[in-house]
Amino acid sequence: MGRPGRPLDCGLQHVGFLGNIVTWCNNRGHPDTIRKRLDMLVYNSDRFDGSNSTIVTHLANACSDHNPLLIRCKNEEARTIKYFKFQNFWTDHDDFLRVDPESWNTYVGGDYMWSFHVKLKKASSNLSKWSKDTFDNVHNESKRLGRKF
Repeated sequence: MGRPGRPLDCGLQHVGFLGNIVTWCNNRGHPDTIRKRLDMLVYNSDRFDGSNSTIVTHLANACSDHNPLLIRCKNEEARTIKYFKFQNFWTDHDDFLRVDPESWNTYVGGDYMWSFHVKLKKASSNLSKWSKDTFDNVHNESKRLGRKF
């Protein structure tokens, strides 16, 4: 157990850092120069779970006796955006026209562009699911057909 007032008392942990270990200097000449690591980021394990990656970088000071800290937080579980890509070979399949007629015939309130957006999003989702179920992997299908898509 840490001493009273120490980070361990609150369940806090230090985040690692990149750069110089020193974050403060008294800006006095040698032999009176004092350098210390005074500035640091601490966190509670309840705040950060395993999906977060926080990087602290100690930057060079410009006009202060403290070095600035650059803190970058990112969520490693963030999904990458997968854009819909229409594959021309889908139209050669017998079931293509039967995949999703209801997406276009469904009423969607709002202006015309919003309605089009919602219907297109639904249709692209249904086509992607159908493609995965029918062709397993479109890249394998393109190799099988001997074409590059």
